[in-house]
Formats: sequence, C-alpha cells, structure tokens
Amino acid sequence: MGPPVKVRALAEGLAEKGHEVTVLTADWGLEGRGKIHQNKIGWERSPLGWRCRENGVEAIYLPTWLHYRQVSWNQEVKRYCRARLGEFDIAHIFGLYDLLGTTAAAACRKRAIPYLVEPIGMFIPIVRKLWLKRMYHRVWGRRMLQGASAVAATSQHEIEELVTGRIPRAKMVMRRNGVEAPEAWPEPGTFRGKLGIPVEARVVLFLGRLNVKKVRLCCCELLPK
Repeated sequence: MGPPVKVRALAEGLAEKGHEVTVLTADWGLEGRGKIHQNKIGWERSPLGWRCRENGVEAIYLPTWLHYRQVSWNQEVKRYCRARLGEFDIAHIFGLYDLLGTTAAAACRKRAIPYLVEPIGMFIPIVRKLWLKRMYHRVWGRRMLQGASAVAATSQHEIEELVTGRIPRAKMVMRRNGVEAPEAWPEPGTFRGKLGIPVEARVVLFLGRLNVKKVRLCCCELLPK
C-alpha cells in the first residue's frame, strides 16, 4: 500500500542521514499472520508491544484494542508518549481519521514538541462514512491540524483544499510523492514495444488505485491552467 511504503522510504532516508527515527504504528495481528515467526531476527517484545529494528529505523507496533477499516484504538499510545515522547525533537503524523495520530498530537502540544501533519489526500471527506469523518474533524482533526507546525501536501490541489478548510497557507509545504528507482532500467522503448504503442503517441502514467477522487486529482494536475 502507498502510505506504508512512503513512511518506510522517508524513515530509512532520514536514518541514512544520521537521524534517530522511530515509527509508531498499530499492531493489526502481526503474530497471528505469522510475520514474527517467519523472521525472528530483529523482533522482540517490549513493554509497549512488538519492536523491530531494520535499516537503522526502530518500529514499535502498539497493541490494537479495537479497529474498524483503517481506524484503530491503541490505548498504549498514551503510555508511550508519557514514557518516551520527551526524547524526540519532532513528530511526523501520517494520515487522518485515526485516534493514534490525534493522541500523539495532543501529547506533543502539551509538551510543546513541534509536529508535522501529512493528510495524504484525506482532508476532504468525499468517500465512505462522510458523517463520521466530519465528526472526526469537529472533535479531533481540526485541532490537530491547527496545532501543527507545518502541514505537508502532495499537490497544489491539496493545498487549496486545506486552505478552504481554514488551515493557514503559511503552514503549507508541498512535497510530491516520489518513487524508489530500480537498480536497473529497461531499454528505452521496451514498454511501447510490448504493448504496441506508436512512438509518437503520448503516454500518461497514473500511479494509484482506480478511484474517482484519484482520477479527478490526476486530471486537475495535468490539465493546462
């Protein structure tokens, strides 16, 4: 999936530059899926959940008490913040509509630790459970975004969505999604030749699931102003 790959790439990139990076996430049944037993090296139990260190990045999987779709309730996040949040200079919160991020953001505000929020295109509720998402913004989301030191957007379109939602433009930073380059590239023209695409034909590459929102955003970015 996109967000986990993005988090992994950013975390490992920061670790390569000499930063100490910890990723705090939800445990949605790692042990039950056999992930721990398939690769015991690097995994260990900690007082706060399963812990793994790989490529210079520490990952802690907090026990999940309850989850629905992508929303999880991780009671241990409060204990983690009390025990370790003071060790960090900054927090980076990915996505919305999850109580783990809002709890960490509230703890950061209490300790005056700066944090960055990256909505990854989720700010405007347009698909599934709209009333729940709107309620989330009223109770937790808006306060989390307003208290952030910066808000990262992946496109100019997303910046305008956030501004429309009364998030100060001065907080916005744009960082487009990247891709991990392969070790070796195919010969030029391989793709066109395989599918029989003429050399003079234009090709548009779309990365993302087939969803009306993603297609609309892609078109908005491609169409001339």
